This record gives sequence, structure tokens and C-alpha cells, in this order.
Amino acid sequence: MKNKLFQRKNIILSLWVVTLIFLSSCFIQKITENASQIAEGFATLIKGSLGLGYSHADDSVSGTSAVDKVWAVPLKIASGTTAVGGIFGEYDPQNPDQYVTYYKEFPIRDLTGSTTNFTIDVDSLKGNIVQNSVFNGDWLFILVNTNKVGTDNLDDVPMSDFPAFVETRKDALVSFIGISENGSTGEPETLIRMPIESIVQDSVIDLGNVNKSTDGTEAQSTNTIDENASKINLSVEKIKELATVDTIFKSIKNNYINFIKAGVHYFWNGSTNFQKLKDTAGRSAAELVYTGSQFTFNYRTDMWSGFADENTNLTLEVPGEVVHTDEGGFVEDDTTAPATVTTYKAGDRISLLTTPEGNIIFEGKIKNFIPSGWFRLLKDNTAYGYYDFAIINPFVGNTTDYANIYMPLLTIYTDGGSADEKITGVKVDWYIYDSTTGSYKLLDDYNLLYSMVDYAVNDAGQTFDPSYMETTDFVVSFQGTNTDNNAYQILMKNESQRTALVETDWYFPPANAGDENGSITKYARLIKVLYNYAGFNFQFYWCENCVQ
Repeated sequence: MKNKLFQRKNIILSLWVVTLIFLSSCFIQKITENASQIAEGFATLIKGSLGLGYSHADDSVSGTSAVDKVWAVPLKIASGTTAVGGIFGEYDPQNPDQYVTYYKEFPIRDLTGSTTNFTIDVDSLKGNIVQNSVFNGDWLFILVNTNKVGTDNLDDVPMSDFPAFVETRKDALVSFIGISENGSTGEPETLIRMPIESIVQDSVIDLGNVNKSTDGTEAQSTNTIDENASKINLSVEKIKELATVDTIFKSIKNNYINFIKAGVHYFWNGSTNFQKLKDTAGRSAAELVYTGSQFTFNYRTDMWSGFADENTNLTLEVPGEVVHTDEGGFVEDDTTAPATVTTYKAGDRISLLTTPEGNIIFEGKIKNFIPSGWFRLLKDNTAYGYYDFAIINPFVGNTTDYANIYMPLLTIYTDGGSADEKITGVKVDWYIYDSTTGSYKLLDDYNLLYSMVDYAVNDAGQTFDPSYMETTDFVVSFQGTNTDNNAYQILMKNESQRTALVETDWYFPPANAGDENGSITKYARLIKVLYNYAGFNFQFYWCENCVQ
């Protein structure tokens, strides 16, 4: 039998404790802005016009997506001067029994009555007070068809009525408005996370027309980042860094649609040659190989009592080819018990495990690029959830070769002992995809990186208590062959800390297993870097003999 470094079911249950923050029982506050009160020269504005692929819901044109409003959604919650993180639909720490769905609404109609133009009052997005919390920081802008929304509060929809409700609601959030890098559609670097606090006061960011992207998820501007950069108090390089890594925030579409919330956990494997970890020279984040993803499903079982138990027939219908393996964690190579790999085609269903308490568990991993289209969560033959997992694929293009998130490169320092090498420290360098070269580039400045990462996640999937730990920590984790009391966590606490000391006795594995010292139990056979971004866990591991 394989010696599993993580137990499959436990990792799926525990890693996504944090996704409970997405569950319903929402507090809703919607503010509609009157376009007639906004005048250029006296306010900070973002303006644009509907372009190819869109029409106003009042004048719907066949073959286009009908929209009638722009929603502004905050991505950061601040209480006083303490940033506590958060995105659309997330848990409100100030109100333990509630979840926040807060947005400001702008009409798609200008002073002349045109139904293609919109104007966003940037000043109105600063310092919004919601239940004693202040919304500041960056925002998303979404083209919405409000005729498809229904109610904002999913608790108002009885479980029995939800299938019909979600069938309509899935089409409410149409596209995310973005400033394009070069004015064309289908590009990887479109700025959808708008740095509102950095926009020059009383300036106007002119998007031009916003055209539907190739995949339909973005409304991409014809006016480019370079053309608007002078109106944002960030360097062009930093703006493009934001644009590279902000795709993951499209996940709010799935959160908003569904009562049963879904998450994705992503895995990459680094070099299996541990000797390489002692030297950074000649290495880059390109050595990290994507090994798969895990889906998670969570919902308020107290609100939907009786929805599921251990005998419930729940399945996940896939929209395209999915390569599934029954191995869900990190597994040491053992060819005597190979993983079972199954390929599912569009319309096929993957069985989900349910527990007596109503928990829903997706076993195993998806090995390939997640296909576009709706994944449907079915109870028997009735759909209770629609999920566009491809919308949050953290990859460049349609392969898993390069990722558009922050990618770590790990270096290990030892005392240089010829026999038993004691690990004395670790270094984490961070890389980001560079579209001009088609490869990863090393980051010089980590300030933006740390400001964007929500919080660190330890091996149990639990976030560190912000009362004594920074909310933007990363974790480096050592683990031996077994998980019993052998885990060791190192926190990389801030943007200036690229290295950290190892303050306990861990040893570098010898090149030959036969050279191990039998008295040493803490050989670091599995080393991981973990962080959470936009509500999703990213885990990068270096393992001597791990299955890819």
C-alpha cells in the first residue's frame, strides 16, 4: 500500500475550513449611483461604452449578452486601520452570524439617454461603511443583467425552489470589466482588479469601448493600460503585475450564484532532486509542474437540513474532458499500487461522497486543464449548483505550462556537514509570468505580493490567528515520512523577509537513503510553500519520491 503523506479524505475536509467564509446568510447593501450627478472635472471617474458582444437589456440584440448595470464590488474589508481581507460573499468578522454581499450599482445610460455608456464615480467607492466595517482598497467592476438576479439573499430561497432559481441566476453576472494591455481580446494581462485608491484625483480613466473577450468572461477595453497609466499612481510595471495575477477574483461569480459554495485547491510539484534545492543558480519557477486540483463544496447544513446524508446520490456533471485520479494528496511513489485514472467526457458524472452530517466531499484530483462550461452539482437528476471552474483557471492560455499567480522558488541552507546536514534556513524567491518573454521573471519588489495575499494556511488548512500573526504570511512547511508530530512551520512574515532561520533540528535527506542516520527522525522529505489568495489555497511541494 502507498504511504500517503496526507490522507485523502482528511485533506479535502481540512484544507477548506477557510472556504466556510463563503457560505450564505448574507447581509446585503446595494447603492445605486445617479449618473446625472456625475460631471467630469469635479470627480474622479471611470467611463466606457458597451462594445462588441453586448447590448443593453432594454434593447436586447440577438447574439449579444444583455446587460443593464455595472456593479462595483469591493475586494478588501478594513476595520479602522486593520485590514482583515475579504472578497464578495465572504464572512463578515464584525458580525459572526452574517456574510457580506455588498456592491454599488451604476446604470448603463448616460445623460443623453444612450444605453451603451456608463460612468463610475470613483470617489463614491472610498470609505463605505457597512455594519461598522469600512470598505477600502481595490474593486471589481462587473457587467450585470439585473433581470436575472432575483434576490441577493440566498437564504430567502427555499431549498425546494433553488433549482429553478439558480438556473436563471447563473446568467446574472455577465463579464468583468478590464483595462487591456494592448486593446485586443483574449489576452492574459487585463486589469480587472482596479486600484481605486491609486487613481489620480479628478482624473478620468477612459476605457473606450469594452468588447467581450474570447471566452466571454471579460469586457476588455479598447483603450490600454499604457494609455491610462498616467492616471494611476503606480508604475506601469506594477499595474501589469496586478493585471497578471487578478484572474482568480472572477471566482465571485460562482460564490454569488450558488448556495452550495465551491472552492479549488491547486498543487504544483518542484524538483524531486533535493540536492538542487541547495543552490538557486540556474533554477527558476519553471521547475514547478502542475499536478492537479481538488474541488471542495460547503454549505450551511443548518439552513438546508436534510439536503444530504450518507445515502444521498450527489454527482458532479462535467462540461468537457476531465482526467481524474483517485489520489488526492501527496503520495510516495509505489508502483505496486498505482493510482486509478479515469477520463470523463462532457455530460459524464463524477460521484461525490456524502457524510451523515451532510458534508460533500470530492475525492481525488483533476489532473488536466479544467474545461470551460458549467459544472453542475446534481442531486439525483436535479441541479442545485452551477460552477464555472474554468473562469478561475490560474494559468496562461489553455495549458498548465505557466501560471498567472505568484510562483515560489525554494532554496535550502544547511550547515554543510558531510554526513548529517542540518538545515539552518530557507529562502523563498517569487516569480511572475512575463508575457513579453513568455516565461517567468523574478520579482524585485514583494510589496504588492504581500498586500494581495489574504493569509497563510498551515498543513491542517487552518489560517493563522491574525490577533498574533500577520494576515499576509506565507508558510514554509517541513514534513518527514510520517505526519505524526513531524510537521514544522516557518512563517515568512513580510515583504522584507526573503529568508528565515530554521529553529529546530531538521536535516537534509542524504543522496542515498542507505546513508541515513537511524537516530535522526526528522529528515525533511516533503517541503512545501503554502499561501491563500482570493479564497483559494495554493500549495507548492518538493518531495523526494512523490507521484506527479
